[in-house]
Amino acid sequence: YTIISRTNKNIIKNAFELCEEKKYINFIGGIEKYGFHFIEDMYNFKISGKTNNPYLANYREYGEIKAHMEISNEINSAIKTAVEVVETYNSEIRSLMKNLKQFTTDKKDITQVFLTNVHQAKGLEFDNLKIDNDFIEYQNFIKYRALANPNEAEEQLTQLEEKINSAYVVIIPA
Repeated sequence: YTIISRTNKNIIKNAFELCEEKKYINFIGGIEKYGFHFIEDMYNFKISGKTNNPYLANYREYGEIKAHMEISNEINSAIKTAVEVVETYNSEIRSLMKNLKQFTTDKKDITQVFLTNVHQAKGLEFDNLKIDNDFIEYQNFIKYRALANPNEAEEQLTQLEEKINSAYVVIIPA
């Protein structure tokens, strides 16, 4: 079966859980599309304060990245995801990454679960599809509309429209 997620953060969470269950996983579009190398770089930077990653080299320490994230809306989503994953799994990162390397395959015949996001899944069809829980729920749609006021409505409605479009892209081929 295939699990389709809206965010790479959920793909990463699912990958770690499936590898803990010793299931062979395959990333549609290739594992490099999902930010695992950056997560490893971020974790190593947190632990050692050293990095070869050009982006992370702009910071003196990991705490600066977290502080920048808290005060800026301009932080890249890949950076937010990496920090959130490092904070969530912390000392487990090394063993989770080892499991990931052991149970990730490109061989479709031994793959037990395919993982993808909406962007990688566009135009593809799946026999068995599980839609991950990170898609917007209808209740949230109503809540967003009720909370929207003329001053903040445009940004909220744009974000909502993106979420609805993502859900639509997933559901139609399924």
